[in-house]
Amino acid sequence: MAGSAIEGWGKSASGLIGPDLLDVPDPYCRVYLDDKQIMKTKHKKNDKSPVWNEKTGVTLTGERQKVRFEVMDKDTLSRDDFVGEAVLEMEEIESSGTVDRSLPLIRKGKQVGVIFIAVNFLQ
Repeated sequence: MAGSAIEGWGKSASGLIGPDLLDVPDPYCRVYLDDKQIMKTKHKKNDKSPVWNEKTGVTLTGERQKVRFEVMDKDTLSRDDFVGEAVLEMEEIESSGTVDRSLPLIRKGKQVGVIFIAVNFLQ
């Protein structure tokens, strides 16, 4: 796997339920390769169904286990809030070459929306 690369897209999300139930989130997406952040999208103001369509690429330098998509709610006066996350195992990416689908966003064991992602494995 070393010397290979992946491209990842945080495409969009829908049906977001923010941590503050009475507040519409200002969501953005952070993408992690294992625990290393490789991308952060721009935030979308007051949007339960944001479209980001932002892409990044990274060269793999060793064994990697997963790609994690984390949606956050941007706050101006306080720390940004966690909305939910979705995880894609590297095994699925390597075996199919391209993954382009929706994943449930999970927070505290409950689904809080759906994220639409794409990941390409480049050898």
